[in-house]
Order: sequence, then C-alpha cells, then structure tokens
Amino acid sequence: MKKIIYAAFIAVAVVASGCSSKKTVTKLDDGARLIEKTRSEQMAEEKPEVRAVGQATANDAADARIYAENDARGEFVRKFQSVITTGIRRTQNEAIMSKADENETVRQNDASSERNLMNQTMANMNLSGVVIVNSDTYKQKNGQYHCYVCVEYRGTVANLANEMASSFSRALKKNDYGDNNISEEERAKIKIRSEEFRKSVIEELEKMGLR
Repeated sequence: MKKIIYAAFIAVAVVASGCSSKKTVTKLDDGARLIEKTRSEQMAEEKPEVRAVGQATANDAADARIYAENDARGEFVRKFQSVITTGIRRTQNEAIMSKADENETVRQNDASSERNLMNQTMANMNLSGVVIVNSDTYKQKNGQYHCYVCVEYRGTVANLANEMASSFSRALKKNDYGDNNISEEERAKIKIRSEEFRKSVIEELEKMGLR
C-alpha cells in the first residue's frame, strides 16, 4: 500500500512540474481567454535596455531553445540599430556630405552605402557578454516544442562600444575597399572613423540608460 501511495505522489509531482512552466490563462467575462506573458517576456520588459527575448518552434526541445536563443541575440543587436546608424552618419566625410548636397545621385549612393554599413556592422557583431537568464519551453498539441528565451548583456558600455567599433571597422573595409589591398593612409582613415564611431556609440548607449 505504501508503494502505491508513493508512486501516486511521484506521478502528481511529475505532472505538477510539467505544468509549472505553462502560460497562465485567465477567462474573461465574454468567454475570451487572456494569455499572460511568459516569464522570459516579463524579464525582458523589466530591463529593456540590457535584455531581449526570442522565440522559436522545433520538433526537438533542445533545437527550439537554440533557435530561440539565436532569435533573442538577433533581437538584442537590433535594439542598437539606431545607435549604429547615428554613429555611421556622424563619421561621414564632410566633403562627401557636401558633394551629396549638390548631387542627387551621389546622395542616393551615400544612403545605399549607409545601409550596407549598418547591415554589415550588425551582422559582424558577436557579443560575448550576452547570456541566457531564463527560458520557457512548451510542448504543443502537434508534438512540437515552442521555446521563449530571455538574454541579458552583462558587459560594460565600453566593451559594447568596442565590439560595435570593431564590427564597424570590418564593415567599413569591406564596404569601401572590398578585396583590394588597403594602403597605410586608408588604414589610418579607417582607424580615425572607427574611433569617432566608438565615441558616438558610447554617447548614444548612455542616453539609453546603459552604464
């Protein structure tokens, strides 16, 4: 009899642990259902300046978590799109900007170059200070797993700005020079622009509340 009771207790414990991560569902007066946010989504909203949430679905729970983490990291990088764009614009050569004011074609080319620089800078970023702080995984009726992951940046503003500047420098070389050999003079110009970009990034990150 004791074995039966113990087995029943274990079964209840397993079911309880399996349901603990489910979203809370609240029934409204009109019969509709309000599905509250997952813990990962809530945590991302608690510190939006350093956190981001991603989600993904896969046949395997581990794969769903990996895809959700990648999505969260991508979302975190996208948070800084305006920061990167501002930095790029501030480092534009004054002579080129002046020429662009006189020529519509040049201005359009500059806009295209700016977009390429921004996209390449974002794609090059590899933030080592981003870690997972929470994940929620749900098994759907169709047998697939849906996972939410919240990531947080735990580095300093200086480290983040340095990573962005390095990514910008690599993008600048590729965007402006391609596979051509870069002269010492050109390297010096890239270094100056990258430093200007880094200073701009620090300023914008601090405006966002990062310290």
